[in-house]
Amino acid sequence: MNNSAFLSTLLFSTLSFGAPNSYYIIIHGTWSRPFSWHMPGGAFYDALASVSQPGTVSFFLWSGENSHDARIAGGKKLAHYIQEFYPEGAEINLIGHSHGSNVGILASQELTQKNTHRIHSFFALGTPTHTTRYMPDMNAITYFYNLFSYNDYVQPVFGFFEREYPKHDRIANICITINGKEPRHAEMHHPLIAQWIPNIHEDLESQALSGFDQFTFHIPGIIHFNDDETPTYERDPERRYKKEHQDRIVQAFNNVHMELRKKSENEQ
Repeated sequence: MNNSAFLSTLLFSTLSFGAPNSYYIIIHGTWSRPFSWHMPGGAFYDALASVSQPGTVSFFLWSGENSHDARIAGGKKLAHYIQEFYPEGAEINLIGHSHGSNVGILASQELTQKNTHRIHSFFALGTPTHTTRYMPDMNAITYFYNLFSYNDYVQPVFGFFEREYPKHDRIANICITINGKEPRHAEMHHPLIAQWIPNIHEDLESQALSGFDQFTFHIPGIIHFNDDETPTYERDPERRYKKEHQDRIVQAFNNVHMELRKKSENEQ
């Protein structure tokens, strides 16, 4: 075992695995329901379960249809599920991939209206951001982590969605890398992320480990996930320039898409 692997193993032995009443709910994205990554036997689910208290990881199924109405229905169903199966005061953590996060966000709006359960930490992975329809209700959420990648071209969906949320004292917009590369959309539910999710806030940030002493919610940052190593954190002073560059790429891609669509319509 190399030194980095030994230190990572040692760190796992000293970090907390969450309180006994700390629960995790994984929410799949659009068209992901038939796949297994978010269920027992799936790589992401099993990686999270391996570092969590037994019986505290579950998954939530919604239709997965690509429509706002389907997400609304999913959000209402998720809010009901949380109220029905979890005691008030339980530490509930949501992990959503893609539009699954927007289902969770709509659920947070429902929970605020019902003045009931709270969400402790919300981890959004590659989520198409739309602050009019899908703004996290921070009255029901304590901490919100938006993890994204500039190599994810599904997230902005032809320029109709964004990558980041507005500045907030409890919302973090964090770019990520996995083994030195910025992941694509499907790679945003990589098991390496699941392995560290229980510790990102409670241990890495609170104990100021591996650069997390620089962490603050309203300043852009990067988390580097690597096999057999503790994740490292750094601030991202180049974020604005990266965003401008990516916006130009997305706009160019959108223009090509629109031209092809017009050509197809004219040929019909």
